[in-house]
Amino acid sequence: MSGASILNLVQAITVTVIICNHNREQLVLECLQSVFQQSFKPGSVLVVDNASTDDSVASIGRKFPDRVEILPNAENLGSAGGFAVGMKEALAGSAHYVLLLDSDTLLREDALEHLVNHIQDYPECGVAGAKIMTAKNRATIQEFGAFIDWEKGDFIKNQAGFKEGREGVINGFKFVDYVPACCFLVPTGVIKKVGVFREDFFLYWDDIEWSQRVRMGGYQIHAVGDAVCWHHGGGGMKNSLIPTYYFWRNRIVFFKENCAPPKWRGLRKTLLHEAALAAFTCEIFFRPRTAKIIRRAVADGLVGMLGVAQFEVGETALEKVPGQNLDCSPEFVKVVNQVIGDAREAWSETANLMLQDRFGHVLSAKRAWELKLQFENSESETELNGAENPLDVFLTRPALCV
Repeated sequence: MSGASILNLVQAITVTVIICNHNREQLVLECLQSVFQQSFKPGSVLVVDNASTDDSVASIGRKFPDRVEILPNAENLGSAGGFAVGMKEALAGSAHYVLLLDSDTLLREDALEHLVNHIQDYPECGVAGAKIMTAKNRATIQEFGAFIDWEKGDFIKNQAGFKEGREGVINGFKFVDYVPACCFLVPTGVIKKVGVFREDFFLYWDDIEWSQRVRMGGYQIHAVGDAVCWHHGGGGMKNSLIPTYYFWRNRIVFFKENCAPPKWRGLRKTLLHEAALAAFTCEIFFRPRTAKIIRRAVADGLVGMLGVAQFEVGETALEKVPGQNLDCSPEFVKVVNQVIGDAREAWSETANLMLQDRFGHVLSAKRAWELKLQFENSESETELNGAENPLDVFLTRPALCV
């Protein structure tokens, strides 16, 4: 069947687009423009505005009069709460599908068409996610779906950093554990069966938790290579430590809720070890406030605390970090998950090899290895490994000897 015939067939299908926005006036206007330029026309477009203090709502009304329904929240409910509000509104209508979008995304003009066609072709697919490309470098994949690492208590982005053109092009589709909420299509029937996003997650891991419910409901999750979305964010656009808190807290809650008790006991120790290493890394990079936020997040997550956290004035302000002494000229850089945690002795002997983690911390491989050994031999780590209640050690050792 030709592409035109397929489009004519599926245009009988209706899609409600839900965009969650908070203080992204210019970006949300650009996102909406890309939605209205789709080859497959959505039936309705909802913008859930999370109590923006900029001119987002007024600007949307001026540029797209009578084309966008705005659902204003009296307070910021986070991405989880914002999308939950939009999902509930969509379920009250008659659309066959719901497309979730972050307000800092742009769709290629045929993205929605490919997502609809894909789910039509694969009825076992409960969620179809786009191929997420970085807006800064449009040929680089940010995420093509992802997998849950049940051994390390983390997730692994599929094809992250893959440069299309230079390394080929990712087409077809991939079975994955989840697709990010910044751009995915879901039948309304799936939402009715598994529910909307959990508002108490507020920010981060909300789409992962929801995708887990989708898979437990018997559906597959696909990342679709022909549906392209460019994303400005992706976890790197932080202007406070609030995302750091929710990432760690919700990560722990997710695995605590989804692991059997014997599995969770071992994973709990793994996560505490990683959190201790993260706090140690923060001290290396002169970020004691970040280390404190991580400790609080871990403690809250382990007792299952959810909802909107309350912070003291200045508690979540980003720290200004003095210039780094890189020890050598960076002739080539290897990107790792954790600049210290992933350090290897073999790399440390390679002249001018720099290690950079996903948050932009950069160290020479030699220095990173030295710090890893220092962490592993520290009193805190020794006590953490041998403690009957390692959380007590983690919380009562607020500083490591660096």
